[in-house]
Amino acid sequence: MPRAKRAGPKKLKHKLRASRQQLNLTMDKMAEELQNHGAERTLRSSYIADYESGRREPSLLALLAYSKICGVSANVFIDDSQPLPPRITNNSQIKNAVMRK
Repeated sequence: MPRAKRAGPKKLKHKLRASRQQLNLTMDKMAEELQNHGAERTLRSSYIADYESGRREPSLLALLAYSKICGVSANVFIDDSQPLPPRITNNSQIKNAVMRK
């Protein structure tokens, strides 16, 4: 007997796509950024497409990496009642700019 799909956040796929688009990152670059922020090394750009279409849910490590990159709590992605901020800034770009000074 097939197992029923577990309940998950309904807005997650939309929030993940919106955050990547606000950061002006391609799926390839987003996968690279996620890996650099603690997501699994096996994460590929095709996973980003799957996350954004709802075919796959990101791992906890990937969600944590999204939150670090976007500078928001992971709760924002998980909790459907919390909207994304109107403007998201790539925290890794800010850190790199500060470190170069």
